Amino acid sequence: MEETDDDPIEEHESSPREDENERFWTAVLRDFAFDDPGPEIPQSSRGATVWVKVEGSGHGGWGISFGAYLDRSGSSIGTYLTRRAGFPEEGRIFDEIVDAVDHAEGLGSVLDGWERWDNKYSQPRLGFRRSTAFVAGQEIRDFDEAVEWMRAHFNRLVSTLHPECRRRLRRSR
Repeated sequence: MEETDDDPIEEHESSPREDENERFWTAVLRDFAFDDPGPEIPQSSRGATVWVKVEGSGHGGWGISFGAYLDRSGSSIGTYLTRRAGFPEEGRIFDEIVDAVDHAEGLGSVLDGWERWDNKYSQPRLGFRRSTAFVAGQEIRDFDEAVEWMRAHFNRLVSTLHPECRRRLRRSR
């Protein structure tokens, strides 16, 4: 049967967690701009993560990407650069960037306080994270402070590393 405009569309009722995610991302992304004008600003989301792709990387620009996340089970928030498995060139570029940041080739000083970690799916990450208390597993206790922290660190990470990713991608092609 073909769907028409008269057919009811099933909408799923959002959960309190999804509502709180959307409230957080809306506050973070309201009037937000990266210092680097290249990447697109992500849309607010009901999910725990928002994404920024790096155009020119594999898998439609998702071969290398940036994420910003809320992790209630780990009581943390953060932002990171990652690469998709199965794309050797993107993996090499990611490793070069980690090495450049690690050896303070100009990037390390700008990204003071950065960390490198792997997630449970073994995808490497380079970025910032901090402990954050969630009230009753939902609301961020220090909401305004967390919003400002995320805005500052998301901008610093993406605006510093996005041009570096693009430069290295162009050089490798």
